[in-house]
Amino acid sequence: MQSRKIVQVFLKDVLDFYYHQCALEMNCEDLAKSFQIFSNNGINPYNNEQILTKSQCKRLNALIKHHESSLDKLHAVLKTPKRAVDVFDVLFKREIDDSNLIMATGESLGHLNCLLFRGLITKHIDNNQCWYEQS
Repeated sequence: MQSRKIVQVFLKDVLDFYYHQCALEMNCEDLAKSFQIFSNNGINPYNNEQILTKSQCKRLNALIKHHESSLDKLHAVLKTPKRAVDVFDVLFKREIDDSNLIMATGESLGHLNCLLFRGLITKHIDNNQCWYEQS
């Protein structure tokens, strides 16, 4: 993408940030605080500031539900070891080709890292390839 001048930033930095955002680790208290806004119609319960509209809350809740459903499906197929590229068909309806391979890989890694941080799967490296499977 950089060589074709599609993006004008260091792609590695962008992808590192994206992967990090997809797999943030939080303790239970942090998680509860960060999600109170969704159950309070977008209003911060600590200062009553309207952070999100009701429609934004509804959309974000739908996205969270979709990702949790994808995580459940992904966990189910990891009874046998798989690489990030092996789970594309579980996470995506459309075909993955050169135009979306990097983003699909990042999204797959984000989902796998989420399951990994939740302690639901393990990761091991064999012949310079990362393999993931149920714990």
